[in-house]
Amino acid sequence: MAIVELDADSGLCSVLGGLHADGPDFNDVLQGPLDSPGSQFVYNETRCAWFNTFLRVCGCSFQDAVRETG
Repeated sequence: MAIVELDADSGLCSVLGGLHADGPDFNDVLQGPLDSPGSQFVYNETRCAWFNTFLRVCGCSFQDAVRETG
């Protein structure tokens, strides 16, 4: 699982689950529907590649995101 910051000003985060080797690394820049739970295709600008992920929780605080990742 990975935690993604949606907006630096608000501090809202989303939790990506179901990641494989193609998941994001720390500080990768992602584009896509990161504010809607469910299966999503997301573009990793840093690697210039698409990957499929499952968004478990969207628009939560960082503390809630950390709790969700266990």
